[in-house]
Amino acid sequence: MSQKLEPTSWRVIKRDFSHLIEEIRESRDSTRAEVQMTIVFRDMSKLKCREYVVDGFIDVFQYDLYDGYGNVIAKFHSEPHKEEALQTATEPFHMHVRRDKQDYAASVRKPLPEQLRTVEGVLILLEHSENLKYLHTK
Repeated sequence: MSQKLEPTSWRVIKRDFSHLIEEIRESRDSTRAEVQMTIVFRDMSKLKCREYVVDGFIDVFQYDLYDGYGNVIAKFHSEPHKEEALQTATEPFHMHVRRDKQDYAASVRKPLPEQLRTVEGVLILLEHSENLKYLHTK
């Protein structure tokens, strides 16, 4: 199911977003085929990134954003869902957002715009969305 997305260049992310990032941590379980990184932001919120790489391209990604307390803010995913009721217009790409401030599971599924299908795209959104932690749908 390769989507022809290049794996993230963590060196470029660190360089281009150093004003947002406190540190980038690589998981002990990270491999070339399953890259697992966590970006820790200056406010201690985190973006946990997982990229499954096949033949040099991302096959599936999961970029999950958490606040400093470990609560889910939003999730940006590319794995398909077999249940038609769970599919979005951009399947397999979708995002999970909060229904309201108490929805810590981010249970609402929405289409994922093309601009948010990379770590860089998510970081650009965060860079320009100071209050994203309050994002929820009505």
